Amino acid sequence: MSKAERVVVAGLGCKDALTLPRKLADVTGSVFGVSRPLADKGLAPKNLVIGSTGSSLNAKLAVVVGVSGAAHFTSGLRNVETVVAVNSDPNAEIFKHADYCVVGDASKIVPRLITELGEVGGSSQ
Repeated sequence: MSKAERVVVAGLGCKDALTLPRKLADVTGSVFGVSRPLADKGLAPKNLVIGSTGSSLNAKLAVVVGVSGAAHFTSGLRNVETVVAVNSDPNAEIFKHADYCVVGDASKIVPRLITELGEVGGSSQ
């Protein structure tokens, strides 16, 4: 995970529905990761966790969906070239660590990203 060029990370804001972020990872040729609370709830394996209790990323791109942006998570983003964050809370901490901020409901935004980015096509990780 730490050597992936592109990563899509899902957080609790995905409302336990990881299908869309996983599909976004698939269509963009990205690795899929999660915030620790999702793994703690048993919704994803611990080896997918990003942050101080998981992997640190050295990616060119990380698309972070529904992650609040706690310090233990954002420590895993320090070496990412470009961070795109999607969150419904315009004051979410994650936006302080993102290069591009999208405020809105992930269930509406991620399908558009899948459509748009899927047309471009993913390439190697």
